Amino acid sequence: MAPRRPAYGEHQHGVIAVVERVPHGDGVRSIDDLAIRLDPSEREPEAARALGMQIKAALREHAGVALTASIGIASNEFLAKIAADRSEEHTSAP
Repeated sequence: MAPRRPAYGEHQHGVIAVVERVPHGDGVRSIDDLAIRLDPSEREPEAARALGMQIKAALREHAGVALTASIGIASNEFLAKIAADRSEEHTSAP
């Protein structure tokens, strides 16, 4: 199946709009990778998980179940990327 770059780009802009509503957005890293820097008050595990779930719910509202998201929470972007990759391995539902 050929890639549908225009459709992917359109969805990416919608995803970015959803994530930009979250304070402390740290920017787009690639077409499917975004980063958010948390305030100290949001770094407690429960608060960080709650924010991740809010982002997932907003993405689901925007794109439905056709788009899934993996969210990694860690002390730096490298570890967060590993955490997001591991969460993909352990979950099958969006």
